[in-house]
Amino acid sequence: MKSKYSVQEKLEWIKLLESGRTVYYISKISGWCKNDIGILWEKYKTQGIGGLRDKERRRTCPQEKIEIVRDMCKNSLTLNEVALKYDVSVSAINAWRRIIRRYGEAGILERKYQGRKEKKQKMPKQKPKYSKEDYERILAENKQLRADLALLKKVYALVQKKDGKGQDLSSQPSMN
Repeated sequence: MKSKYSVQEKLEWIKLLESGRTVYYISKISGWCKNDIGILWEKYKTQGIGGLRDKERRRTCPQEKIEIVRDMCKNSLTLNEVALKYDVSVSAINAWRRIIRRYGEAGILERKYQGRKEKKQKMPKQKPKYSKEDYERILAENKQLRADLALLKKVYALVQKKDGKGQDLSSQPSMN
């Protein structure tokens, strides 16, 4: 995936860092998180301008993922240090670490699915197979049900109106 920022823009941010601006300031003007700017700075220091260029994503095999997480834990490395050392994203390392914590190394080795989940195929819609007589009977029944519903609504409205006044329509108030 291509970055929305050019190498030139990234280089301008690096120059601002070299001139004494803070990572926080550059984060504000660039829209990048402070962590990513720190990684960009480290890549620039170790790889020069080549570290600012977008690279093709590379696939890491399960064994390599396990080795990366082991190295991080064994040598007490930070996510940024591991990301720079192995040239993988911080979010990927974090995901692998989370899987290993939850399921152990088998969680990485036995992952059956990588990437986006497959969409379930929808069953094609079938037209109902009604005869003409059935169709006409259903229409008549539907018409009758609508009429019954309209009547029930009217009765309900009358009952509500009656209850709302607090008196029975058939009885008159006493004159005592």
